[in-house]
Amino acid sequence: MSLQAYFESINHELTGCKDRIRNIIGDQHWPSDGQHKEWLVKNILRRHAPRRVSIGNGFIIAPSSWNREKYCTHQIDLLIISSSKPLLFCEDDFYIVTPDAVLALIEVKTRLDKKKLSEELKKKADDLGGINASFVGLHPKAGLFIYENTESIKDDDVLEMLQMASEGNELKVINWIALGEDRFFQFWEDGKIDATDSVKGAVWYSYELKKMSHPYFLSNIIWAITKHEDRLFGEVWFPIDMSREAFRRHYMSLDGKSHGVFK
Repeated sequence: MSLQAYFESINHELTGCKDRIRNIIGDQHWPSDGQHKEWLVKNILRRHAPRRVSIGNGFIIAPSSWNREKYCTHQIDLLIISSSKPLLFCEDDFYIVTPDAVLALIEVKTRLDKKKLSEELKKKADDLGGINASFVGLHPKAGLFIYENTESIKDDDVLEMLQMASEGNELKVINWIALGEDRFFQFWEDGKIDATDSVKGAVWYSYELKKMSHPYFLSNIIWAITKHEDRLFGEVWFPIDMSREAFRRHYMSLDGKSHGVFK
C-alpha cells in the first residue's frame, strides 16, 4: 500500500485532464476552458469532502455593522459552505450566502504572471477582511489553486505578496497557494508549534513538493473543513508530512519583520 502513490495519482488526474477541452476547442471559448478546470478541482473536493458541505461558486454578503457598510465579495470560483446553514440564493451550484455559512473559498487559475498574482491575492485578502469584520471568530479558510508554475515568480516574491495583501492582519490571511505541480505555500498560526524546528509566531512557509503541490492543497482544504481533533489521522491525509519540513525553502512572518531562507 502506498498513500503517496495514491496522492500522486490525483496529481496525474488533474494534469491529464486539464488540457483536454483546450485540445478540442483550440484557443476559442476561453471561459469554457476555465470552467472545466474549476470543475476538475470541485469534482475531486466533492469526492473527499464530508457530506455536510456543499461546493459551488458565488458571492458572500456580509451585513452592515456599527462601523461599516454591507459588504459583497467578488464572485468566488469555489465556495465550500455548510449544508446546515440557510442560503440567500441557490440555483444549481450557484450560491449567495452570509459569512457564517462559509468554510472555505478558493480561486482556480490556469496561470498568473507576477502582476496578476499580486492583484488576485490583494482582491482575495480584501474579501476576507470584508466578511471577517462582520463575524468574530469565523475565519473561513482561503486558497489559490494555480495549475501552471511561473518560474519567473520566486518564492520570496509570493511570500512578500501574501504578507502585503494581508497587511499583517490575521483576518485577511490567505492560507494556501499551489503554484504549479511542485510549489506549495502554507500559513501557520504558530510555526514553532505546528511545524518541527520552525520559526516562532504566525508565518508562511514555501515548500518544494515534487508532483504533490496540488494534492497537498486539496488535502489541507479537506482537513481544515473537517476539523479533525486527532492529528494521527494526518498520516493518511499528508503521506509525507513527517518529512515535509525537509522541503521548506523560504519563510515570511505575518508582520513582515522576519523572513529568510531555510538552509
